[in-house]
Amino acid sequence: MMQYVLPTFAFLAELVVFFVLARRGLTPFGGWQTALRVVLALTLCGMAVVHFAKPGELARIVPPALPAGSLMVIVTGVLELAAAMGLLWPRFAPAAATGFSFLLIAIFPANVYGAGQVVGGLRMPGVLPRTLLQILFIGLTLVAGWGFPFAARD
Repeated sequence: MMQYVLPTFAFLAELVVFFVLARRGLTPFGGWQTALRVVLALTLCGMAVVHFAKPGELARIVPPALPAGSLMVIVTGVLELAAAMGLLWPRFAPAAATGFSFLLIAIFPANVYGAGQVVGGLRMPGVLPRTLLQILFIGLTLVAGWGFPFAARD
């Protein structure tokens, strides 16, 4: 569980710092939505690096019914980088957020299959914590790309 506690804490700390800086006007990132896009893009880049650095280890959580586990890990890393770039481009942010949210849903079976397994010497979290993190990440991604659905209009 520790392998998820530290990255999750780092992500949340990064999120708080960017929101505080954006709120105080101390950052060139603009408003809260832009700050959230930057935070998520940095997180996605970090996730992609892990996919490229250890594809064989991450392939262990790809369900055996799916072919070429290592290739699928690399492809998802490339898609994470594409989503990161898309989030940083306001014009493409809604499409990137939507696409990445669908990717998170598509890879969820691997998270269920990998629940409790040891990967790279670390035990993967159970289904419930992973599901909650996935829901949070999908929600933040959609808000970053599209904004709040019922936000007051100017």
